[in-house]
Amino acid sequence: TLDHGTSVLSAEFSPDGVLALTASLDHTAKIWRVESGECWRTLEGHTSYLPSGVFSPDAALALTASYDSTAKIWCVETGGCLRTLQGHLGALRSAVFSADAALALTASFDCTAKVWDVESGDCLRTLRGHRRVLFSAVFSPDALLALTASGDSTAKIWNVGSGDCLRTLQGHVGALSSAVFSRSAVLAITTAHDRTAKIWRVESGECLRTLQGHGAYVNSAAISPNTALALTASDDRTAKVWLVETGECLHTLGGHESAVNSVAFSLQ
Repeated sequence: TLDHGTSVLSAEFSPDGVLALTASLDHTAKIWRVESGECWRTLEGHTSYLPSGVFSPDAALALTASYDSTAKIWCVETGGCLRTLQGHLGALRSAVFSADAALALTASFDCTAKVWDVESGDCLRTLRGHRRVLFSAVFSPDALLALTASGDSTAKIWNVGSGDCLRTLQGHVGALSSAVFSRSAVLAITTAHDRTAKIWRVESGECLRTLQGHGAYVNSAAISPNTALALTASDDRTAKVWLVETGECLHTLGGHESAVNSVAFSLQ
């Protein structure tokens, strides 16, 4: 058991499965050795909640997002803070690295996302256009595109190099909770408070499927590496597996005693 002493808001493994990173209400993140359960490093310096913490692909760096309006980049080996990403005017909801860890992307309650240079900590782009808070922002695998999910009922696809909005994905009725690309970035999937998920064609912005069947907010989703299946997590205490081609629900994964907040496929 990896114990912060208070609520843990996110948890993830390093790519090699040796370490785990947790982010908490106690204003800290912790790095754990998975095999022993030992707390190896405590990342201290934020002044409010941490809703998100992620490793870089090589697990040399960690990136945390905080309600104190900043993100921080950390050295995993020492636990030291290397850079503080400052510039947002509201709480941060998420922060992610690009696949090569050259860039970081933050999503904020100030209705913007920002693209940052990891090496310098400089803000390269501010993605403006949403009318309400952002709940998530992710890069495409090649980091040429960004995808944001907002409380304004839309997701937006952005050109990372220019900061231009390329497409607005409209169709949900209610705030969006998440949006992610498929591995190939041909498809995107969004989740919302309207109890549905939607699958979109990235190139055109066309909605291909609406996944209906959950009885409460849908919190997050994933598309399998071969893009055949989708997986959704809901406040109705279930996860569901869907066929992307038809939108049919194949399986309902029950047994949770409270809301299911996140889901993921194995790499295979």
